[in-house]
Amino acid sequence: MSRELQVAQAARLRREEQRWLVQSADRLREAVSATRARRETTQESAR
Repeated sequence: MSRELQVAQAARLRREEQRWLVQSADRLREAVSATRARRETTQESAR
């Protein structure tokens, strides 16, 4: 495999990894805020 091809492939992999990390972080944030919202409504009804 040529050096240029290796570099291009590595760059693409890094971009895909970055996108995956961003998506994972977004999903985590959504899950956390959903859990928080659920917990708050549960506490409200317990009062």
